[in-house]
Amino acid sequence: MTATEVRRELEVDAAVLAIAAGLIHAVAAVTHFGQYWLFGTFFAVLAVAQVGWGALVYRGATRSLLIAGAWGSAGVALLWLVTRTVGLPIGPHAGRPEAVGPLDTLATLDEHAIVLLVLALVRWPSLRPRVVRFAQRAGPAVGIGLTIASLVSLTLGVHAH
Repeated sequence: MTATEVRRELEVDAAVLAIAAGLIHAVAAVTHFGQYWLFGTFFAVLAVAQVGWGALVYRGATRSLLIAGAWGSAGVALLWLVTRTVGLPIGPHAGRPEAVGPLDTLATLDEHAIVLLVLALVRWPSLRPRVVRFAQRAGPAVGIGLTIASLVSLTLGVHAH
């Protein structure tokens, strides 16, 4: 595999992971609309943004698009951490942490993987050959594994509080 082919593989992995996370968040939007309209709206917008970003990256990733997606993914993962440790200051359960569930955990793992893939893609020219070889082997396997787990989880469970 050439460096260009590996780079493209990592871009596709990031795109598919974003789409998988977006689908999980679309399911979460349905549940959250029943609890608090603002949370439902947040998850619906997030789902559209993640699926849209994934589609754009799949069509052709630019450096700025990749970086925007990494920052967005990192922000969502950080927000997830806050909601699971101290809770949000607003909403029907303000100040109370939410339970960790399989769907939200997989979406967060997808987002962490996106950040790592984008970091590798943005820093690609300066990466050591050993890191590039590792990315060639691990990137597709991790991407495929997380994507399959994310999509299968959508059929096995629902987001619950």
